[in-house]
Amino acid sequence: MMTITHVADIGDRTGFYYNDNNLVNFIDTGDHVSFGDSGFFIEGNIAGSGFNFLSTAYFLPANLLKNDAEQLFSEQKNPLDCQTVFQEDFTDVSDNSTEVPHSF
Repeated sequence: MMTITHVADIGDRTGFYYNDNNLVNFIDTGDHVSFGDSGFFIEGNIAGSGFNFLSTAYFLPANLLKNDAEQLFSEQKNPLDCQTVFQEDFTDVSDNSTEVPHSF
């Protein structure tokens, strides 16, 4: 699994963390250890009443190469720009037949 998270540029410092160990941390809830504990943090003054972040999880096949993960990150950071146009001419697709089609 690969998770890509983009956090708004707010506060004095933002960052990401990943903890995967059995060192006792009494701030941690539950069993006070961290296995696969990940997220982001914001430190300092936060101006305004809120912020946005984007987080996407990919469930990937085994043995994925680092280059493949970097390509996914690049594609999410620079998504395709899609534009739609309303179609004004309609095609009549009504069919009063009650028979199930056998081919398309």
